[in-house]
Amino acid sequence: MTLHALGLRLTALLRRSGLALLLLPVASGGSASIVQAQQPTDPQANTQRVTLVAMGVPLQEALEALIDRTRIPLVYDNALVDGRTAFCRVDREPLEQALACILRGTGLDYARLSSGTYALILQAEEAPRWGALSGEIVDAETGAPLVGAHVILVAAETGEPRGVATTAAGRFALPHLLPGARRLVVSHVGYQRAALVIDVEADQTERVVVALNPEPVWAAPIVVSGLERQTLAERLGEDLLARDALTATPPANPSDPLAVTFLAPTPVTPDVGRSLDAIVGVRAGEALSDVHVQGGAVSEHAFRLDGAPVLVPVSLGGLIGPFSPFALSRVVVRKAGFGAGHGSHLSGVIEAESVTAPPAGQALTAQLDPLALNVRWGGRTGRPEAVEGTWALTARQGLWGVFKPPTLASRLQSWTAPDGFLIEQLGQPSVPDAPEGFPVELRFTDAHAAGQVRLGGLRSLHGSVYVAQHGFGVEDVGPDESPADELYENAYRWTNGTGQLRVEWVQGARAFAHVGAWMSGYRLRRPPALGGGESGNTVGTVAVAGVRSGVDIALSPNHWGTAGVEVIRYDGAQPFEWPGAPPAAGNGSLGWSVAGSAEDRITLGSATLTLGARLTWLPERQALYAEPRAALRYDGASETMGPWAVRLAAGRYLQFLTAVDVADGGPAPLVPDVRYWLPLPAEARPPEAYHLATEVLAEPTEGWTVGAEAYLKHQPHLLVPNYGGTDTPLAAADGLAYGLALRLERRTEHLRLAGTYEYAVARQRTPNRFGSDWTPAPWDAPHRFRDALDASPLARL
Repeated sequence: MTLHALGLRLTALLRRSGLALLLLPVASGGSASIVQAQQPTDPQANTQRVTLVAMGVPLQEALEALIDRTRIPLVYDNALVDGRTAFCRVDREPLEQALACILRGTGLDYARLSSGTYALILQAEEAPRWGALSGEIVDAETGAPLVGAHVILVAAETGEPRGVATTAAGRFALPHLLPGARRLVVSHVGYQRAALVIDVEADQTERVVVALNPEPVWAAPIVVSGLERQTLAERLGEDLLARDALTATPPANPSDPLAVTFLAPTPVTPDVGRSLDAIVGVRAGEALSDVHVQGGAVSEHAFRLDGAPVLVPVSLGGLIGPFSPFALSRVVVRKAGFGAGHGSHLSGVIEAESVTAPPAGQALTAQLDPLALNVRWGGRTGRPEAVEGTWALTARQGLWGVFKPPTLASRLQSWTAPDGFLIEQLGQPSVPDAPEGFPVELRFTDAHAAGQVRLGGLRSLHGSVYVAQHGFGVEDVGPDESPADELYENAYRWTNGTGQLRVEWVQGARAFAHVGAWMSGYRLRRPPALGGGESGNTVGTVAVAGVRSGVDIALSPNHWGTAGVEVIRYDGAQPFEWPGAPPAAGNGSLGWSVAGSAEDRITLGSATLTLGARLTWLPERQALYAEPRAALRYDGASETMGPWAVRLAAGRYLQFLTAVDVADGGPAPLVPDVRYWLPLPAEARPPEAYHLATEVLAEPTEGWTVGAEAYLKHQPHLLVPNYGGTDTPLAAADGLAYGLALRLERRTEHLRLAGTYEYAVARQRTPNRFGSDWTPAPWDAPHRFRDALDASPLARL
């Protein structure tokens, strides 16, 4: 699990557990750190009961959290706590015991003065008279807390600034302040800046609530973000696609019991595959919405929804993606050199996460376009400061049976016209006339449910379910067994779905753990053109289920370890059928697999080294497979380049569940091939690849970003369809992919200008095919240029 994903999970866990504060500071060197203090039930400090978890957090931030949430009159010198780290876990303990727990192992102690003020000491001495300031930053329209708002405090006399960023609960704390008038400036992306003057008094904690008014600005659809204030190096290694831009759903008003929003109609249904095409190194095919990650085939990466693999056999001609855009909160893409905790795949991993709830209250949102109706209903239960549960229900219904856009319907009909050359090869004398008005079907219906529930005791339960039915093609164009019926009909029907359930909890003061189960499957029906069967015949079924658990441990402030175990069961039948194929080909099944992963992440100054490995045991083969991986990140700065960062990664990658695209045996080109999801056949060894990747990112001046990335992937063993009529359905091949990408971006308050150039090469070599020479892969795109100009000339435009 990456630091970014861990931070998101911990944030959700603490919120749903009734816990009020989470900090992930840069000072920990990229290690995940947690600070939480529960709102006390008694305002008297000496009788308060506190629940608190601090995992490798800088001592100053732990103390600030305690001050903010318990109002303890605590004073200390910043120099005294600088460089010290807190590890602590208490559950409903007295306040003084919680303070002692935070200070344990730091070399400090506390003294309670006659005034009731607590002072941190190396030895018993009276602390100076300081003041403090704490508060909350919220959205002026919704009342929702703003995460990551910048709070700057400037002394009226000296002008010396001091600043913090708000936590996941929108809170901030500024202790150890000199008494006097201070100017407070608050800012957040997408909001108007606010400024006010605060009088700080000695031995007093001033508390403020600042509401910021929204000020829409253009925001890029691709962002790399985390909960903590990230260094440049932490922005390398993954790309994040925010889905809010596609639906533009406004936040719910917490004062409304139910917020209903009908969005303006859109000209086309958003497609996740097409949206991913904007990410450097990711390409969506022109004809189909198949996604290729850095020169890899569609079978070489995993697409997951909340951790469960999604198996999609056909992509509806690139028109409709597998999910409603309303169902997803974000999509993360991990490319060459991804870590050991993200699985065994040859090219990369695409991870989608479900929407679980609106910002507050309940919200019903709907949107209509020419092809579909999208609806989402979500809500929260319990108090905003201690949410008991959240949920969201999303549904999408295709409208092809009600309305067919004329241009699209005509285009699909023209695509179904049989190819004359293929007709001749199949021994037909001529192409029969198409029946008048034969229908082209485009059906899709899907439903998605996701929710989270607080279990208490720093535990939470997460669950999601996705089911879908699709249909695409031409069916019943003429009398049965007529020439037109055999040549024009080419229909696909399939159902697929996933489900997952997991529990997450904080274990002690240094560990975060999770355990869960998932399942995924699909069922695809046969196009009539394949093998001459009826459309009701089943082409293939696959069911995959697994149980996984993992733990993240803070060994020290700059040293983190992660480990996980997953047991997977593969089941299903995939009878390949094409001219010359061996009988009942592809019915082999992998059965069971047991995989374990471990990573050790060490931060030394500006460098972070991650060493990891995956071990996969196949009981039926009595074989153990190892995948070592490593990554190095470094942050630097210079006068000419400004802040800059570099990442190097390498590793071995295997794959135990793959997809094979087999050419359709019929002459109708509407869907050129059929996709089979295959557990590793009994006679085959796993596909294998070796990655070497590097990324560089620099910000030479304010508003300018320069980036570059390069990769080399050697694939000494691949599995491809064997059309030679031998005894094996899959042939061994090898591949090579390498590429370079350059990007330049300029941002101002109302303008973004970006340019990207990609050079990519993908080659494959298959014995007894094309003379066993290296040939370009069908998805090869050597040169790609992309320019983007986005402007927001007015605040509301």
